[in-house]
Amino acid sequence: MINLILNINKYIFIISTIISILSIIYYIIYNIIYFYKKNNNNNTLSLRILNFIKKYMYIYIYSLILIIIKIFFYEIYYIPSNSMFPNINIGDLILVKKKNFFNKINIKRNDLIIFKFPYNNKINYIKRIIGIPNDIILYNNKEKKINFINNKKIYINYLSIKKLKDFIKNKNILKINNIKNIENLYIVKENIDGKINNILIDNDIKIKNIIKYKIPKNYYFVLGDNRDNSFDSRYWGFVNKKLIIGKVIFKIINLKLEYIKIIKNLNKIINIIWIYLQKYIY
Repeated sequence: MINLILNINKYIFIISTIISILSIIYYIIYNIIYFYKKNNNNNTLSLRILNFIKKYMYIYIYSLILIIIKIFFYEIYYIPSNSMFPNINIGDLILVKKKNFFNKINIKRNDLIIFKFPYNNKINYIKRIIGIPNDIILYNNKEKKINFINNKKIYINYLSIKKLKDFIKNKNILKINNIKNIENLYIVKENIDGKINNILIDNDIKIKNIIKYKIPKNYYFVLGDNRDNSFDSRYWGFVNKKLIIGKVIFKIINLKLEYIKIIKNLNKIINIIWIYLQKYIY
């Protein structure tokens, strides 16, 4: 059960930092050449260098903007696990709004959040917030159902059950998520506080117990949407709000599905060329 996510922005950040350093060098060189040009108008080499720097100045500006956005506002993450299937797939790129002093976010029930794993802060996880501070939750492992016993009324309902093989039409999605033995896998529509999410359950896994969780102040109870294949609050406890990096805004693209499309299109092109060559040769 792999639940970590990869921050691909670190590579972008390294490249942007290098470009920013170059921009500082550019600034120094620009001023030296400008000063030199001012005192020696006939120097063609200095003019060429100056024009070259001017031409590519926009690259440095964009890089600085990218670094500011990355540090304070948004990041892109790559998903390498299926713990949030069927809503988040292996290969998805997701945009995350960061939580910090400059960028306040409202964290609430049903949000998808990125956070540092409590027992290893070097690892980032993605999960769905089910319980918020002061909630009291009963989780029924046999029926795979959540119940709230708060003083305030929280609406929760399980609307429908559908076999996974009937829910997923694109078989490539099952392949990239390493989903096997689909006969006993079902999609359940879970409605919590009016927000409906598709949850994957495995009917082969039946643990006959009900666990009660009382969520402390400043902590959150999180679960994976792949309910029987997710390492979450049921196993290691709650998430401190200080560990929350940000919340997911939307999925950008699935790299694995796009790769499959490219391969299929290349195969089509190769087949067309091969048919044409056969006709030409024979």
